[in-house]
Amino acid sequence: MTTSARGLPWLRIAVGVYCAALAGSTVVRLADDGQQPQPEDGETVEVPSPDGEGTLRIAWREAPFPHEETPPLLLLHGSPGSAANFDGLMSQSITRRIIAPDLPGFGASDHRVADYSSRGHADSTLELLDRLDIERFHVLGFSMGGAVALHLADQAPDRVASVILMSSIGVQELELLGDYRVNHGLHGLQLGLFWAVRNLVPHFGALDMAVARSYARNFYDTDQRPLRGILESLEAPVFIIHGAQDPLVPAAAAREHHRIVPHSELWMRPDSHFFLFRGGEHLAARIEDFLSRVEAGEAPTRADAEPERLRQAALPFDDLDLPPFTGPALLIVFLLLVFAAYISEDLTCITAGLLVAQGRLDFPVAVAACYVGILSSDLGIAWLARVLGRPALRVPPFKWWVSDASIEEASAWLRRRALVVVLVSRFLPGTRLPTCLAAGILRTSLLRFCCYFALAVAIWTPAFVGVNAVLGREAVERFGGRLPGGLLGAALALALVIFTVRGVVVPLFTWRGRRLWRGRLLRIRHWEFWPMWVFYPPLAVYILWRSLRRGSLTAFTAINPAMPLGGLFGESKSDILDGLAGIGEALPAWRRLPTGRPEEPVQGR
Repeated sequence: MTTSARGLPWLRIAVGVYCAALAGSTVVRLADDGQQPQPEDGETVEVPSPDGEGTLRIAWREAPFPHEETPPLLLLHGSPGSAANFDGLMSQSITRRIIAPDLPGFGASDHRVADYSSRGHADSTLELLDRLDIERFHVLGFSMGGAVALHLADQAPDRVASVILMSSIGVQELELLGDYRVNHGLHGLQLGLFWAVRNLVPHFGALDMAVARSYARNFYDTDQRPLRGILESLEAPVFIIHGAQDPLVPAAAAREHHRIVPHSELWMRPDSHFFLFRGGEHLAARIEDFLSRVEAGEAPTRADAEPERLRQAALPFDDLDLPPFTGPALLIVFLLLVFAAYISEDLTCITAGLLVAQGRLDFPVAVAACYVGILSSDLGIAWLARVLGRPALRVPPFKWWVSDASIEEASAWLRRRALVVVLVSRFLPGTRLPTCLAAGILRTSLLRFCCYFALAVAIWTPAFVGVNAVLGREAVERFGGRLPGGLLGAALALALVIFTVRGVVVPLFTWRGRRLWRGRLLRIRHWEFWPMWVFYPPLAVYILWRSLRRGSLTAFTAINPAMPLGGLFGESKSDILDGLAGIGEALPAWRRLPTGRPEEPVQGR
């Protein structure tokens, strides 16, 4: 019995156990799915759902104050979070009524929500305030809650007395990786991961992670692109509180918000993102002072902005002056570079070099990410070839990129001078993949070749990333603002230059490289070497044009009348010549080779 046959029953048993466990887990999970969290304190109210389908239960807390003639302060938590995040702040002496709701999907509010976006949360919050008969209010948004606060100010500007942004997200350019499509894709991957853990892992409710799902949906549904326009049009007084060491929302975001809101006040604290949770009388006192000045008409509005700040606010955002990646963004960029190296190490190093040139990545971090990605991909290819052997050459994508001849050549060199071959393959275009495959197929010493590959990558990666950083600095400064896509345009332009040098200029210094390029140019000159997708489309257009001129779209099928469907498909030159046998001496002499063995004599006519 073969190994695969012996292993098959065990595989079936394992799959059966998994399916049974998953079915049981799903039953338990669905039984608990209808249970909603109940508020330990505070109150709840039913409000219409933003999509108009049914209602939502909103839980909220309140810190009442006897003098209710002043507008209350609305506190909006971040994601993930709840109204309980403000317990420390609510316990301080802020002399006004305070209302803190659990936003839909969080805390004790309904978790079955159609729209988790910050705009949808703003709609639900306005419904809550209507139910509580609150017409005018101050709003404080923490982290993601800042986006909800901005949407409230945009949707109901006459009702918002002032806006306080605390560790708040805002402009799209300074959120995570900056680009909406890239960020949206990453949030989609995160959401998919939570879905897979919840639905494909038999956990019997232990990994339901309702808060994690709400957090992932919140960021996936939220579009931060409109927030810049909202900030630029704010009329109400604005107080921005941010931590200078915030790893989640960079301090540069707060400074940009302060710039484009020319009447705003900025308090940059020597803290991280989470100073809210420590409470503190000083924080409450600064907030109360701002609110009191707003009530007294002493806090500046847009009409009070200084001319110089108005001029600065009107300047466009400079996408070449972005802060370094920190916190989760740095981790994501590191992992993206690692996995990108599996696809194209050259483009990955070019991108890393440009990020260094732009000041978004430190050089050691960029080199480390590229090093991990390149080394792990090289060793992975060698290991796969070691396991599969020669059949690895017939597995996509290797069969598309590597020929048997290149493997034989690499194998011969490896047997003689392994270290030199591995080192040279890092710098000579087209030799890296055959070298990795040959090392695996030959089943060379794994430890020895790990050391060889590690040494080669350690020499090549810093050099290539460094060259791209130097060239990229000039490219970004000179062309980054004018090329389509900014940094992406600079990356593509630099990639074109480097690929041209490596693929064209460097080979021209060798006899073999010159002969190869001569052959390529000759094949371009002679149409019989052109690929079908180049040769036939113009011909098809020409035939169509001639058919339209003759008034018959089937005229081309009569090109070779001596054979069925002549000129359409299945054309045979010998059949055509057989059909023309009666025309006499006008037909030149010809021979047909039989389909038998090559050494058999040919028939002549």
